[in-house]
Amino acid sequence: MKKLFPIILVFASMSSSCQKDVLDAKNSFSETTSDGITNFTDLSSSQTVKSEHPFFQALDSQRYYFAIEGSKPCCGQDGTVARAGITPNFTNSSVGNVGNIQVGSYTFQPGSDNMYGDFGGANDSETDQSLLDNFGKKTTFSFKGTSGGLNPFNGTLYFPKLLTITNISDVQTSLVISRGQGQTVSYLKDGETKLPLLVQLYWFKDEHMDPANAHHRYNVVTNLFLVDDNGSLTLTKDMFKDMPGKAKLVQITLWRGNAVKDSQGIYFMAATSKGFSVQLTD
Repeated sequence: MKKLFPIILVFASMSSSCQKDVLDAKNSFSETTSDGITNFTDLSSSQTVKSEHPFFQALDSQRYYFAIEGSKPCCGQDGTVARAGITPNFTNSSVGNVGNIQVGSYTFQPGSDNMYGDFGGANDSETDQSLLDNFGKKTTFSFKGTSGGLNPFNGTLYFPKLLTITNISDVQTSLVISRGQGQTVSYLKDGETKLPLLVQLYWFKDEHMDPANAHHRYNVVTNLFLVDDNGSLTLTKDMFKDMPGKAKLVQITLWRGNAVKDSQGIYFMAATSKGFSVQLTD
């Protein structure tokens, strides 16, 4: 859950500068900051309208996501369980809470500091099967709202199928590959959602773990792509753009999401992600 909002905020800032309403194959751009560079490329065929894609909707800085993220063990591994958590960020001041949040048959209860789920909820929500069962189906959810903050909500949202990578483990040591070998990532697709996946390739400078790249021109390189949700992804050389030679621990994460907007213009999102790391030989 903690990685979800940095991605959304990066998209929010870049989307407002791109000034395009429809995502297309020509929609590629870069943004350089004091820490590094972020590259974005749309490789999907969806022609998705920005306002309909969950990762591009928080364009107004005063509108925040209520996000539920689910993840599933990779490759039938023992000793790990599926998890789901919740991240509410309802108001600019992030004070107060909306009381119990009903998601299908599961109830999220606020805990200390008005937080829910993994961030300090009153109940141990992340492994409850009645919550995880909502993924892959249209689900009702509701809450009473908070005075002066968020209006009550009672609606439905399609929760995407939990992302499951079938040919690469997420708990083993990093996969060692050449950036030009065309490594395939196979995963279980979701035929019910028409939105493309978000793929994030992320490298950051670590002088102890990766001393050969201690003087690389960027401290952080983030490459973002939209791809069709068809069950297979090929990692091409271009996807490792601006990453140093023989980079260690490039984190690759696939994201699938869906969202609806309420009468206040606040977006509610259900998302799922799965990731693994690679080491580059070139």
